[in-house]
Amino acid sequence: MIHLDEDKLLQYVLKTLGEAEYEEARGHIAGCASCRLAQRRMHDELGRIASLHMDVELPDPPGLSGNAREPYRKWRWAIGLAAGFILGFLSATISVDSHPNPVPQRLVPAVAPASRVGYASCQALEIRDARR
Repeated sequence: MIHLDEDKLLQYVLKTLGEAEYEEARGHIAGCASCRLAQRRMHDELGRIASLHMDVELPDPPGLSGNAREPYRKWRWAIGLAAGFILGFLSATISVDSHPNPVPQRLVPAVAPASRVGYASCQALEIRDARR
C-alpha cells in the first residue's frame, strides 16, 4: 500500500486539493490507520500553530534611517488643510450655477443738479423687475 506523502497530507488537511484528489485522499485515510494518525497529528499541530500569538517587529529596510512615515507626520496638518481647500473649492465650483439668469434693466435718463461744491446728488427713482 502506498501511503500519502507529507505534502499531499498537508494539502488534504488545509483542503487545497482538487475535488478528485481530495476524495481519493479521503478514501485512503479512511482505510489506512497510519495515514489517519498522521493526518490527526498534522491537524493538531496546525491548530496549535494557529493559536499562537506572536508580536513580530520587522526591521526597517536597509538604506532607510528612522521612521519612513516621519515626513508625513510633520506635514499632516498641511496635507489636511490642502485636502480641505481642494474639496471646498470643488464643491463650490460644482454647486454654483454656471449660467446666471440676466435681469433686464431699463435706464432712465435724469438730470441731476450739481451743488456748488461740485458733487451731484443721485437718488434711485424706480426699480422694477422687467420680467413681470
